[in-house]
Amino acid sequence: MLGPLGGGVTIFSPTLLHAKELDFEQFLATTRPEISAITSNEQAQDFVNKTIGPFITASQNENPRARRPKGQQLAPFLTEKMVSLGKEVAKWHFSYEFEKQFDKNFESISASSQEFSTAHLSWVKERSLQSEFSRVLGLTETYVDLAKTPDTVLEELPHFVTYALGISQTYPLWPKGNLGLLAVAEKEGAEGITHRLQEYWDKNVSSLLDPSLISPERRASYAARYLHHHYLPYLQTYLRAALLKQQLESKHQARAIWDELRQWQDDQKQTKGLMRLCGTWQWLIHNHQNHGDHKTVMVYPPPSQYDRLDPKPAKIQVQGNTVYIRWEFPRGIMQEESLLFSENDRALSGTFVNNMGPNGNITARRVKPCPKN
Repeated sequence: MLGPLGGGVTIFSPTLLHAKELDFEQFLATTRPEISAITSNEQAQDFVNKTIGPFITASQNENPRARRPKGQQLAPFLTEKMVSLGKEVAKWHFSYEFEKQFDKNFESISASSQEFSTAHLSWVKERSLQSEFSRVLGLTETYVDLAKTPDTVLEELPHFVTYALGISQTYPLWPKGNLGLLAVAEKEGAEGITHRLQEYWDKNVSSLLDPSLISPERRASYAARYLHHHYLPYLQTYLRAALLKQQLESKHQARAIWDELRQWQDDQKQTKGLMRLCGTWQWLIHNHQNHGDHKTVMVYPPPSQYDRLDPKPAKIQVQGNTVYIRWEFPRGIMQEESLLFSENDRALSGTFVNNMGPNGNITARRVKPCPKN
């Protein structure tokens, strides 16, 4: 793996971003320290829950203002999405960090590799050993391992051109079935590449290159020169393209899951808000234009039964103690109501306005609780 798991215990403390400042791009930019410390699904869930959260499952049979009891399990589909988001963000950070390191020297690449522990990378590719990320990760590990080979020679290599041509013909750089060096790197890693460059001498005999005259030191020098002047530049180019592709795919997947989780949160908040409104209300509407009062009964069912409402509000939204209701009627008639909860949700008060001109006050009191069905 790229880096050994360091000693000691990693302290995991996700950064909680303020809801109004929370943005996907900011989320990606600020999560590097936390995400690279994750080594389990439980930590990933904790990270997402503390960063985006809280995740609370709304139910019509519970107190709509109550919080989810500590330790209560979330729905499996939700925890799976949270883990998937953590992994996609981890993939993005890995591919982003390594791709930008190629503009620097090898020492920077090697140092960057140590920032991703074995345990972290094992978690990221868990249950997806055949994924594109696992392939890119394997090639990155191979590149780092091969680049450690010193780019020095013991002496002049007069037949290097013949050697390089022979290697390229036997193991072409560009993918060519199982014979290409890329395929070797994917299946056998750095050890496989080194073996192929060394075994050339045992398989090729010519008047110019007699294997019996090539010492182990000179074989290593030929291999090192080929690595640094032929294979590694090619592998770096190929790997940068693969890392850029991984960045795009991981970011796209992470954004889709992010939006899905945020929408789920919004839906849950709306459901809990509508549960506060659920029940039978006695409304008193005062029209400022004619100073008349109108009494009516408003029945708001549980959120799961809103499709049965007739007439049905075009929009109804509860945020905190604020209730916004918009009605749209035939002939372009529209009315908007802005209300506030009070007396522990037993009372509502506010104003209304419509496009016909009249506007005034609304006061309401709950006269019957929400049905428990």
